[in-house]
Amino acid sequence: MKKERKVECPHCGHEFHTRSKLVKVTCPSCGRKIPVKMKKEMQKLMKKKGK
Repeated sequence: MKKERKVECPHCGHEFHTRSKLVKVTCPSCGRKIPVKMKKEMQKLMKKKGK
């Protein structure tokens, strides 16, 4: 079973759920591409900042 994640469009503010494994998804409201996956290096930095 795929995990759903909540995504908020930075352009129009629309919130929606996606199961996509792609790096970018299209906002169903405004049609713009939104990055949803971060590179592994960026994820490591974010984890270190959170501690």
